[in-house]
Amino acid sequence: MGGEPRTIEEHERRIENARVALVDREQAPLLARRFYGDGPTSPITASLAQVPELLEVTLPFIGAALGPAGLDERAKEIAILRTSALLDCHYCVQTHSAVALDAGLSSEEVRALRGEGEIAAAFTDPRERAMIGWIDAVAAGRGPVDPAIAARTSDLLEDHVLVELTLTVAATLMLNRYCTALELADQNESHRRELAEAFSLWQASIEQAMANMRAADKLRPDADPSRLASTTLAAIQGRLLLATLYKDVRPMKDTLEAILV
Repeated sequence: MGGEPRTIEEHERRIENARVALVDREQAPLLARRFYGDGPTSPITASLAQVPELLEVTLPFIGAALGPAGLDERAKEIAILRTSALLDCHYCVQTHSAVALDAGLSSEEVRALRGEGEIAAAFTDPRERAMIGWIDAVAAGRGPVDPAIAARTSDLLEDHVLVELTLTVAATLMLNRYCTALELADQNESHRRELAEAFSLWQASIEQAMANMRAADKLRPDADPSRLASTTLAAIQGRLLLATLYKDVRPMKDTLEAILV
């Protein structure tokens, strides 16, 4: 399955969207088809279908590592978003910024995890600070974790929490590098520039609208229009990426409805 594209359409998909051909449901090997389901297929599944033996073990592992278990959704999203930001996985950061907001994180916390604010100012809970310190050490460090960080983490986190947190970071690292290296989201430079310009104009419009709302006493006097615009746009961007990746407009529709209500 890993040779030259067999059709013009497959060739175009490889050039425009990814470094490898994304296998359609109809072309997928028998071992891989049960992972496609009835809905839209993610590019991770469609690329792993090139090697169905790996698909069979990778998707269940990802689901278990990043899905619900001992850690709650908030803790999982802290780990996934922070790791993705450290790895500079742009579309993962944008996508999980929206998911993190849905999981209950504040806009200040999301910005801090993205490296756009101070962790100490956004997170006051000692356990969460210890978690983020551990995430940083595992995701960005080399060799053993610093003994002082390890000791502080062990004092505040139970063993089972530390094990699941570490595996969540490791699985996210794997996905970040896999998706970025194979360009499983559109990385066309001209499209990127056009989108960047469009989003900049969109953010400016949202910021002006927020400023007008504050002037009309529809927002708190201390509300920051720039930050509100950035957070709103991050949610829209994340849901737009989800809609693009999974070919499903429902995530985008839900976000727009939540913003407009």
